[in-house]
Amino acid sequence: MKKFPVRILRNSLNLISAAAMKIRKSGRKSNGGIRDAILDAALEVFAQKGFQDATISEIAKRANVAEATIYEYFENKENLLFSIPERKQKEALDLLAFQLAGIKGALHKIRKFVWFYLWFFQNNRPWSSVVLMILRPNKKFLNASAYQLIRLWAQEILKIFKEGQEEGSIRKDINIFVARNMFLGTIEHLTSRWILMDKPRDLTEFANDTADLIINAVKNPSAQDIYFINNTFLIGEKGDIGGEEKKYAAGEASGDSDNSSEPMLKAP
Repeated sequence: MKKFPVRILRNSLNLISAAAMKIRKSGRKSNGGIRDAILDAALEVFAQKGFQDATISEIAKRANVAEATIYEYFENKENLLFSIPERKQKEALDLLAFQLAGIKGALHKIRKFVWFYLWFFQNNRPWSSVVLMILRPNKKFLNASAYQLIRLWAQEILKIFKEGQEEGSIRKDINIFVARNMFLGTIEHLTSRWILMDKPRDLTEFANDTADLIINAVKNPSAQDIYFINNTFLIGEKGDIGGEEKKYAAGEASGDSDNSSEPMLKAP
């Protein structure tokens, strides 16, 4: 019997182990790809036909898989429906954090949030249709894991209102939970009408008007306004143009402003 050096045997085993690991990784990727394909197909079918008229067979056909394959990943049609928002909601939360990064002041964050909310709905119409028209009225969805991600979205709004109360830009006598519902209700009503009637063509056209309504409803009328000039934040009483303002750079006072002769522009 021919004997092989231990080194050769060891190298051969390492190569076999690496190949097996590659196959396992490829299988996991393939499985993830199949699940995503099913979710993408289900999103299209549910958005077009609604939950009742959608069928597993049609979803399987669009995903290019067998019907039995769908049941390997999802318990039933309802479980498949409840799984749809998860991926896109995670993406929305990441994008929202990026959009709000570096923005100072709760009122400015509210304005940006309103624009982003409308923009995200508009650029993800099938997803918006499924979430607002099918899932929102479904009480069972409240127990789904994907709903917890949607709650995080609403909690971000509460954080901004709390921040505004702490910094003095938002009235402390308002109920921030009612304010949050006003925020969500206004935007979701606009989006629902857009889904059903295709009006307006561009949801973001209403971003500034919507933000103005929300901000005017919660803003502290005695709060100081925040302005932005030459990459520097200026804080002064409303209408106090040409007067003495306090200059803040990177959040810390750095002396009095020497730009009093320049027109003051509110930060976008």
